[in-house]
Amino acid sequence: MTRNPIHPVAGHRQLAGGEVVFHEGDHGGEMFVVQSGLIHITKAFGGEERVLAELGPGEFFGEMAILNNEPRNATARAASPSVLLVYDKDTFEQMLMNNPNVAVRMVHKLAERLRRTNDMIH
Repeated sequence: MTRNPIHPVAGHRQLAGGEVVFHEGDHGGEMFVVQSGLIHITKAFGGEERVLAELGPGEFFGEMAILNNEPRNATARAASPSVLLVYDKDTFEQMLMNNPNVAVRMVHKLAERLRRTNDMIH
């Protein structure tokens, strides 16, 4: 696989609809960018699984486990056949250091997600 110096990718992952990317509580050493398809981010509340986010092409997820070195705080599942770009911790950190504009866009997206989550619980 050729590496793009601006956006180095550790790998690709193809998923069938319904396939789980990771479960809440799993160790997380990778983050993902949706190349095609649709990913649902879900969390169990009182025994009921709720969709927190629907992520399409260009959107990222799984970064929190890399950033805070803690288990996954939600489940990610392909809602349709999907292809993901996979970034391991080293590749992710290299991408952020080499591309400050990517880091700034990511911070904005994380702030938006936090606001949306706060709106859901209040």
